[in-house]
Amino acid sequence: MSYEEDLRRLKNISCEEQINFSCSSCRKEYQSNGAIKYCARCQEYLFIPCMEDTDDLSTQIPEKRQAHDSIHTLNSKMAEDSSRIKGIANERPRSECSVWTCSVNVPVISTVGCTENQSPEGNSVGKYNETTDQVERTMQLMEQAVRELQQAEKRHKDHLDELNQMKKNCLRKIQRFRTEVNETIERLEQAAIAELENTFQEIDKVLHDKLSKIQETLNILRKSNEDVKQDISQNVDSESLCEDVFKTAEPFLTEPDIKHELVFINNTKLLEILQSFHSFGFCEYQEKQDLYHIQSMETKTIRHENDKEDCSIHSCCFIDPGDILLADYKNKNIKVLDGAVYKVKDVLSLNRYPLSVCRVSNTEAAVALAETRHFGSDNCIQFVSTERKLVPTRSIRLEHCCTGISVIRNQLFVSNERKRLFVYNLQGELQTTVHLDQFGNEIFSKSYAITENDNGKMVHVTDLNKGLITLDKEGKLLWKYSGPKIKMAWGVCTDGKGNIFVSGGNSSNVVQIGPGGNYLGEVVSEAHSIKDPQAICFDEKKSRLFVTRYNCNSVYIFSVL
Repeated sequence: MSYEEDLRRLKNISCEEQINFSCSSCRKEYQSNGAIKYCARCQEYLFIPCMEDTDDLSTQIPEKRQAHDSIHTLNSKMAEDSSRIKGIANERPRSECSVWTCSVNVPVISTVGCTENQSPEGNSVGKYNETTDQVERTMQLMEQAVRELQQAEKRHKDHLDELNQMKKNCLRKIQRFRTEVNETIERLEQAAIAELENTFQEIDKVLHDKLSKIQETLNILRKSNEDVKQDISQNVDSESLCEDVFKTAEPFLTEPDIKHELVFINNTKLLEILQSFHSFGFCEYQEKQDLYHIQSMETKTIRHENDKEDCSIHSCCFIDPGDILLADYKNKNIKVLDGAVYKVKDVLSLNRYPLSVCRVSNTEAAVALAETRHFGSDNCIQFVSTERKLVPTRSIRLEHCCTGISVIRNQLFVSNERKRLFVYNLQGELQTTVHLDQFGNEIFSKSYAITENDNGKMVHVTDLNKGLITLDKEGKLLWKYSGPKIKMAWGVCTDGKGNIFVSGGNSSNVVQIGPGGNYLGEVVSEAHSIKDPQAICFDEKKSRLFVTRYNCNSVYIFSVL
């Protein structure tokens, strides 16, 4: 390769190709000296003393001396342009691993004892460059890995600190719950003491009344005895007087001995309930739940051409294949809103007022119907085929009000806007009724909407007065939420990850509750101008929250993250 070609290559070389060379002869002697020359014939990099040894050898060997002389001309020519080469190199980032510039700024391309067609561009140099590039890339990857591991180390240390704080928070929560349990036990104890006191006072009064009468009769008897003695001394017949006194005293004389006792009988059922639990609750290391934030909002019209009044959607749910079923209470119909374009594509008129809808299977839904607007007792559950068009099929008649329904694990849960939650099988046979907690207290005041969570392990029920109530699949109370941020809890739905959404009819918002009943915040607030929200449902695939309002012909669709 010619000098000009070497020069052109020098101009175009990138900093990634720059390396330092060490003397090959010195390495053999376990020394480390930088090379300034390359002998193409010997294929070695040489330091100054080693280069002089090679020059001395070349004086003894004519062929080698001739080769050195020819290369000397090339080196001289390169030296003349070294300043120009240095200027070119300085235009690029400097690096200690430069192939073409060493610590003394002498081009390593200079050769000793080689011919013009032999150059550092030979196989040895190419392989050295390639190896060095690989090492450099490996070092870069290792440095990047170190940085990432350091970041991971910091994250884990931070999370360990957070974990300790979480433990402290859980301990405080356990202690608060213990305080609540203690307060409940204290209340029960005070109630038992009050009942004891009332019973004691009643018995005590009766006994004191009898004692007073006995004492009064005794005094009469004593006085009569004195009178009789006086009459006898005066020869007066006092037989009639004695008979009257005996009649007064006779009930007390014939009364049997008191064999009653005041005792306290323990509520063994309460003790059994407490003993049935192995702890105050349960601990889970679950995915951290964050508050959803609204990304966008849009409204879609849901009024049908045959509707005679403004829509009032009391309930909604998703049916296959992603459509939304709406219960229009005022227009006495149910509607299917297309899940792709959000337009009403089917309507089924009913002879009663629909209060709640739920999905039963891929091809079936259920509708809770009320005979009158005032939620009379003559109600029924109407099953509807959703396969192609809405078609009514069978029905179940109920003898109680029915404001909310949900099918959970092939069981039909029904609320009655009162203090009951009924559980039927899908044939309409009553299985159980839920109304008392483990301590005998009423769970509900006005039970309303129902949904499931965690594949049916939990049942969420809104209560117009008590907020959100959560039961296990057996109907036992797990927790309640009734904070000030939710007023008149109406609709309820979940996101499939444990979070619960609750609409507040009087607070004009939709709040998010965590899986453990902790309040996370408002997703929809009064600032969004959603007054009197009612039914809500959540599209897990598209992460969209659907909200309806009282007397409103639109549905509000919030994209959330």
